[in-house]
Amino acid sequence: MKIFDFALEEIYNEADYVIERCDEVKMELPTMSKEKALSEMEYLKAIYMEIKKLIPKTSNVDFSEDMFFKLNRTEDIYFDVNEELCNKLESSNDILVPPIQQPRNILSLTKEEKQKFLDSFDRVFSDIDGVVWNASAVIEGSGDGFNALRETGKQLTFITNNSVRPEQLCLDKLKENKIEIEANDLIHPSKSIVEYLKGIKFEGLIYAIASESIKNDFRKEGFQILDGPYEIIGESFRDLMGVVIGREPVKAVIIDFDFNLTMTTMMKAHHYLRRPDCIFIGGASDYTLPVTKDLSVLGPGGFLKVLEDSTRREILLFGKPGKALADSLLKRYGIEDPSRAMMIGDMLEQDIRFGKLCGFQTLLVLSGGIKLEELMRQTDPNVIPNYYANSMKDFVEFVKDYKKSSA
Repeated sequence: MKIFDFALEEIYNEADYVIERCDEVKMELPTMSKEKALSEMEYLKAIYMEIKKLIPKTSNVDFSEDMFFKLNRTEDIYFDVNEELCNKLESSNDILVPPIQQPRNILSLTKEEKQKFLDSFDRVFSDIDGVVWNASAVIEGSGDGFNALRETGKQLTFITNNSVRPEQLCLDKLKENKIEIEANDLIHPSKSIVEYLKGIKFEGLIYAIASESIKNDFRKEGFQILDGPYEIIGESFRDLMGVVIGREPVKAVIIDFDFNLTMTTMMKAHHYLRRPDCIFIGGASDYTLPVTKDLSVLGPGGFLKVLEDSTRREILLFGKPGKALADSLLKRYGIEDPSRAMMIGDMLEQDIRFGKLCGFQTLLVLSGGIKLEELMRQTDPNVIPNYYANSMKDFVEFVKDYKKSSA
């Protein structure tokens, strides 16, 4: 698809959405609170400005009569509703609660704001899946975007919830995408869990619900691993109990992404976790895993939650957005002022919530599982980023424009 075809499709879809949302707002206006009116005004403005930003990308295309009509109607209804919202704000006697701060698009920042943005952080922590690549391909311009940030003096560290891909393979794939980092600047659950177990001088048997890659990481570090069973069990409660109930001296249960997770392995984990001296550790906690921008599959997060709820045990979570990982990260890199770091990711619950927990600034890229409409509808301040970008490629344009204006 050519760039202007894509832009035309985006403009058409966004215009449809603005018209639809404006119609809904007009119906709600009579009973709308002052706070809601202000929030709607900010939200509609953000979407409308996205349309205005896309139009220059179609400058070499002749708009159809239908498109002209769509854009004119969008503009008319937007300004009409905006005026009604202003009247609502002026006439309402409600006590105005400050609206939730909406994230800023980095390409919409002024020259002074761009300078302030770049001066506000020294280190970048970033997710990988949905930011650098997705399940099917490398995301266009992602490597160039990170290198543009590196050119401005930023240190790069990548934090992924994906321990299934071996570390060296991940480093090699980053290098192929023109992102070269040392192994120390790649953080994933199995590495963080190993460091934790070594730190507490753990000795004992580990029951692991995890991929072979992760279990091999533990074995290489000298830990004893018990897993399974993976064979089919007859539909007999006696047979089931014979498999689930074990006397093995398990001292830790670790659960991460396991392609072969079963009800039986979950029941065995639950059995071991009844022991008060058994440590409960988790890796990836994603409820869904983006495959492409429009397709997600079930992740391991729900299974971790089932074990937490059924055992009434709090998990030590070494994947985003776990506090155990946050504490480990701040200590590992000696971060004294977390506000001088920027967390970049494509998921609100994992990446942005984690960044907020650490005290970092946060930026969402729309190249993964979240669309702009979903982002702008958020009301939980713990998952609303400070900034957003369409993808890491935006940083190429951002830094180029910044350098040009500073010359």
